[in-house]
Amino acid sequence: RVLVSASGTTTPGSIELAQSILRGDWPIIGPKNGLELPPRVLHLANGAPDIDKKLLFVKRLTNSIPEPNGIMVFCNNHERARKVWEQLRYMDIPSELLTGNRSKESRDLAIRRMTLGEVEVLVAT
Repeated sequence: RVLVSASGTTTPGSIELAQSILRGDWPIIGPKNGLELPPRVLHLANGAPDIDKKLLFVKRLTNSIPEPNGIMVFCNNHERARKVWEQLRYMDIPSELLTGNRSKESRDLAIRRMTLGEVEVLVAT
């Protein structure tokens, strides 16, 4: 099981794993010695400044072989996260929104659904 976290740091072994799983090259950006992450989490960086690029990035990840069983996308604010989440749902990609603007119950449900594999993408701020 591999959870893919798309943000701005990486662990030392992530580059080889990312290149073996994902199609095409992805920029891996982070501290020289990496960042300690929970086991079985692949941490990638994609400097997608707009929503369309984030969506293409997520769509590319969901079509990777082997298919990841969880992708987390981090956005700068609630509005961007909401737009990415709505577009993922429009594209029939099971996803949840995790922001401070939602109730604790709603946030807990989103995390639980991700853990159970009911959603492929968790969009967070």
